[in-house]
Amino acid sequence: MTKQTIALPLLFLLSPTHTTIPILARAPTHKPSSPVTMASASEIPRQAFRAYSPSNRTPVSEIINVDTRFDSKTKRYIILWKDIERVFKGVQYVANESNAVSFMTDDDFKELSPSRICYHPGIVLRIILENSDHESSALASAPTSAEADTWASYPTTTFGGLGDVQATPSQTYSLSVAEIEPTVRTIVVSSNGMNPKARISLHACNELYGSYFQAVMAGQIQQADIIKDNMNKHFGDLKVEMDRNKVLQEQILGMQEKMQTMQQEALDRLALIQSRVQAIVIQTYELHEYPIPRLFIVLPKALRNRDRVSKPFSNQFRLFFLCECGNHTTSGGGEQHEIHLAKHEGYDVDKPNDFFKKYGPYVLTMMQMIKYGIIAAGMIVPPLAHFKLVKGIDTIQKNLKLAEHDIVKLVDETIDYIKDQKSSANGGIDVVEDQMGLDKLEGQAGFDKLEVIEGADFRQLQSYLTIQDKGRVLGNLYRIVTSEGHVKWVCMDHYRENYRESANKALKETIEANRGKFDEFSGVVVVTAASRTAAKQIYEAIIKARGVQQLEITVNWDATLDDFRVLNTAITKTNIVSLTIQGGGTSPASDLFNRARRYEPLVQLMSNGRIQSLSLFALEDFFNRLGTNFALASKLKVLKIDAEVSPQRGRSALQRIIDKCPSLVDLDLRSQFVNQTFEEVMSNANRPRNLKSLKLRSTEGDMDIEFHQGDVQAMEADISFWHFSNDEYWVLLKKGYLTRLKATTAPPSESSLGRLDEILRLSPKLAEIEMMNTDASALAIIYEVDSLRDEGFLPGMRKLRLHGGGSDRVVVKYSDSYTISINGEMEETYNSSYEAFVDLYREHGWCIDILDTKLVFLDGFAESLDESTTKSGSKLKSLTLCPNSLSSTGLECVDRVIERSWMLESLRLCFFNMSHKKEQEGLQAKFESLLGRYNPLLQGLTLSDCSMDAWFPRLARCCSSRRVLQALRTFSLSLNEKSEVEDDCLHWIAGVVSAPPSTTSNSSDEWMPLKSIHLKNLSLREDQWETLIKAIGFSGLEQLQLESTNFSSAQFEVLLECIPEDHDVEVFLPENESIGISECEELRAGLLAKAPLVHVRV
Repeated sequence: MTKQTIALPLLFLLSPTHTTIPILARAPTHKPSSPVTMASASEIPRQAFRAYSPSNRTPVSEIINVDTRFDSKTKRYIILWKDIERVFKGVQYVANESNAVSFMTDDDFKELSPSRICYHPGIVLRIILENSDHESSALASAPTSAEADTWASYPTTTFGGLGDVQATPSQTYSLSVAEIEPTVRTIVVSSNGMNPKARISLHACNELYGSYFQAVMAGQIQQADIIKDNMNKHFGDLKVEMDRNKVLQEQILGMQEKMQTMQQEALDRLALIQSRVQAIVIQTYELHEYPIPRLFIVLPKALRNRDRVSKPFSNQFRLFFLCECGNHTTSGGGEQHEIHLAKHEGYDVDKPNDFFKKYGPYVLTMMQMIKYGIIAAGMIVPPLAHFKLVKGIDTIQKNLKLAEHDIVKLVDETIDYIKDQKSSANGGIDVVEDQMGLDKLEGQAGFDKLEVIEGADFRQLQSYLTIQDKGRVLGNLYRIVTSEGHVKWVCMDHYRENYRESANKALKETIEANRGKFDEFSGVVVVTAASRTAAKQIYEAIIKARGVQQLEITVNWDATLDDFRVLNTAITKTNIVSLTIQGGGTSPASDLFNRARRYEPLVQLMSNGRIQSLSLFALEDFFNRLGTNFALASKLKVLKIDAEVSPQRGRSALQRIIDKCPSLVDLDLRSQFVNQTFEEVMSNANRPRNLKSLKLRSTEGDMDIEFHQGDVQAMEADISFWHFSNDEYWVLLKKGYLTRLKATTAPPSESSLGRLDEILRLSPKLAEIEMMNTDASALAIIYEVDSLRDEGFLPGMRKLRLHGGGSDRVVVKYSDSYTISINGEMEETYNSSYEAFVDLYREHGWCIDILDTKLVFLDGFAESLDESTTKSGSKLKSLTLCPNSLSSTGLECVDRVIERSWMLESLRLCFFNMSHKKEQEGLQAKFESLLGRYNPLLQGLTLSDCSMDAWFPRLARCCSSRRVLQALRTFSLSLNEKSEVEDDCLHWIAGVVSAPPSTTSNSSDEWMPLKSIHLKNLSLREDQWETLIKAIGFSGLEQLQLESTNFSSAQFEVLLECIPEDHDVEVFLPENESIGISECEELRAGLLAKAPLVHVRV
């Protein structure tokens, strides 16, 4: 591929002798529609250099890119010193800002020969020259090959009319530099004595001067060319005036010098952006670290109706994935494929501030990529001016509601938002920029991180998105693997071009015939082969389809050495990079004759040049039947072997495997001798340098160990039993690496608690403890941790989570403020945990910040909480109260606690068993008392098992209108049985769920719109349904749940009419025999056509 370069419009400097001094401009060697080149077709990165004077302050050359070389020994890209000397005469040393770059050395710190330096992606390195004699000739040896930047100078010509001006070639390209804020200086000179034509030209030059900069900054190169041509015409009209007016001449000269400076800054900025983008795009990802698409952009979106109410000052964004098409999706000689948006409406970004804090540098680089355009790693992104970003993708156009030309504005808004957040990370102070516009401020809350992000960061990406199409691959993209074994995500069109549809259909039929599954989106096959014949059919179908990248196969017969050889041969002919093999048979008789080599073909699979992840399960006596034929497995990144690593032959075989897997990242093993296996890995001289994770599994529990640069960074222990069958697990626990401890049970005895104490004292890095079934021992465990912290142990402790009944019962947070969250759900009035909870409330009630009492909250709890907060105050922020089990004494205690809780932000009341006749009268009195006191604070109200006949008078009296419950955000009403509802009751329900008034001058008439509505067992007439649905306030509603009601197709039509187009409410509808499956799908399709963000569940 021919190296393509950038051309800038030629600018002219007027000398005092009225001749033009040309500015160097890159000679155009590409077509007008080509984007800025980022890398050659070979995908070899290039290092950017710039020569500086000996003072390291003044640049004396343009930026020159030099090809790197890949060093197979160090596995790194490097630049040879002789390559640098060929380009820059008299080079003294290389610097990164003010830091000298050292030559690479071996383990004995001897310089490698020939001399070389490391590749620095995203950085322009400085070439410091020996003396000033070299400055003028620093670039004399610049490369002149097709891969080097080509420069052209234009001859000096006498300034005359437009016909005498040396025009810029038309093949110029966008060099938008919106990151640079120029100071536009206009010409200020007396126009007295000028002829009218010159006076008009002078005024026009002033206006055009500012317009030219605005056009260049906005990337509007065609407009900039037109403005430049107009300026040339006016300069011609000013020639006579300039001959006799030295002031005018000097000011025009200053204007041109400023334009030259801005051009150079634009080139420098663009070179840096190119280098950053190149570092991302040429980086290859493997299957195990690449679970979701990696290329995406983020665009601002208009505020929804509900956001205008609930988040009036928030910024809303939507994420769109890109199809990674390129050379790998084109047929030989076919048309080049350009990266484009995936055919998907995109995903709302939850918590944009947190999202951009984590992914800001990466997103900024992606936005600059589509703004300026690139060619890198066999992929093409045209510049934004030529990027048909949303053309033909109706779902995207409808969602963004924008014209095609508006996309430039949206891209710039995202870039500005990220930069503003970057400035805010510095306390609101603008980031200082040098003459190139490069950031000089360091340590800005994550903004100085490398733009290339890790696979783990990609896996977390989904947690920041609002995903409506759960279960589908993000962006409707398909995962493919290139011939080099690299993972890409492409759209259906480019996927179909690569994988023959008929072969995929045959594969699907074969897999389903064997009761398996084939996911065409991700290229994953999960299947069981019950015999050799079935296995042969499966292998043949997979080979023909070519679209399978991940295979999980169960070999469900007594497989022999020959059977595994056939499997090896078949896998080698496919594109499979991730393989899981599950054994299912017993030892065949042929093992007597194959010299314990039954699994040798599986080990050989590791080195087939394509497999990156291999998982082996239920393979009997695996480590004793491997043979001795081990080859280098340079591609293998993930290895999981579910077979016992015995102290003798198992450890020896494991050593040989590790020796042959230098690229291993994740290793998962099963061993009862966990400490010996750990030491075996750590002591191996050939331990993989990139190893990040080691998982050791045993009957005692699991160990997850994380490494960083060969050292143990973190260890998570999952303990199954406190009485260990051997000391291996115990010894490993006491090595001091533990950062997280999880136990399925609490210590059952004093001796077990003593063992926990010993572990905690020897674990200075421990940050989190999680234990199950701890109700009876919760207080003892909290005391244990608190006392150790008081003694100076556990300095990094952050969280203690104690489970009971399958959920978090108690969560203690150790930070600047010691707080406890309690989920007090209990099924019996007095069970084994009652006394423990009484003590817990008495001792720690003052520091509880979240209290969810669920079904049972007893007087003893309330009294202890009251006692604790009386002594030490209250940190309570959120209270969910179920008052059913409280007497008047308990209610009085709760009332006093609430009065002390000055930080209380959320109060929710839950009333259960409301139809129970024996408790009804007392519960109604509690309801009336609590509602009367706390209705201004009430954010949640749950009425469960409610009999409207008995309760409606109280409800109507306590909550006569929605204005009484102004802060209410969630409302749940469940009737005791499916029954008809009277009109007055219906109007009360409609009033509670209604929208606030659109306009009111009285703040007392306003209320917050509901976020969640749950209605159960309602049987309404059609006119009642219409009244209820039309009353619902959708402006802030996130969830509408209609359970066990007579909601039908007629009501669906009303709902369709009422839901706003831009709303993303989640609607749960009841299963109803009156709505057939086909009719339900038709109605659902109609709703989604109007409001595509609505998600309907039945």
